[in-house]
Amino acid sequence: MGVILDITERKLTELSLKENAAKLKEIQDMAGLGYWTWDVVTGDVQWSPEVYKIFRLDPENFTPHIDSILELSPWPEEQERDKELIQKAMAQRDKGYYDQRFLRPDGSIGYYHSTFQGEYTEKGELLRISGTVIDITARKQAEEELKQSEERFKALHNASFGGITIHDKGLIIECNQGLADITGYSYGNPPIFRRPEK
Repeated sequence: MGVILDITERKLTELSLKENAAKLKEIQDMAGLGYWTWDVVTGDVQWSPEVYKIFRLDPENFTPHIDSILELSPWPEEQERDKELIQKAMAQRDKGYYDQRFLRPDGSIGYYHSTFQGEYTEKGELLRISGTVIDITARKQAEEELKQSEERFKALHNASFGGITIHDKGLIIECNQGLADITGYSYGNPPIFRRPEK
């Protein structure tokens, strides 16, 4: 005697879940998106593999804990992040976000953007904070380069002496009013520019 049950639907559901999990992981890898969970009682932190990649740390040699993570930042003002996160999670009860710089093992500085959401007991006590993290180092570097370029541009155009930036083939990229005054051309007049030789 025996009982036979049709488990086709259950197996199809399991297969679908596995496929969705694989797709989610692929999307996270493409986006460089990691996720983390912090137990605010014990201080233990769980990282997804992508977070280790962002911080350039080996999961075999680094155990994420709130204390070990804070030690990655040599800047005292940013080591208060744990207190700030708890305060924000308790005050807002909504998803929050922040940008943070960090020191990589090779001594270079990286930046990441993180979102977070608190999880609470029925009494409203904060249990843990979970969130996502994405590397924004390239964006921060581009913003800094743009800022420096704008500062150089302003300094050049406000200078009382002749200033000029020339392309390596002889094309004038930018100049200031001082140079126009010296050469006699009106500022912005096309004759002050010449095309590079072909």
